[in-house]
Amino acid sequence: MERRNSMDALRTDEVRDARNRGVTFLGIAFLFSIFVNLLMLTGPLFMLQVYDRVLGSRAVETLTALFLLVALLYALMAMLDFARGRIVARFGARFQSTLD
Repeated sequence: MERRNSMDALRTDEVRDARNRGVTFLGIAFLFSIFVNLLMLTGPLFMLQVYDRVLGSRAVETLTALFLLVALLYALMAMLDFARGRIVARFGARFQSTLD
């Protein structure tokens, strides 16, 4: 029984060490997640601005500027989301290789 408890403690320490080695990856992924979630508000804010500024005044220039800004923000969101996925995958691979 005592040997089993020491083995469980050893495994717990291994898992903790493997997790701690990649804590930087998780922090960066968390930061990217915050920005991706904020960028998710781009569509609703675009629609609010179109209804408020463009439809009332029929300003095509404003619509064009808003559209270009939204396209740029969606591209940024896609890059951050892709990078976040790669970072989390790298953390998972490193975690698994550490435990193996």
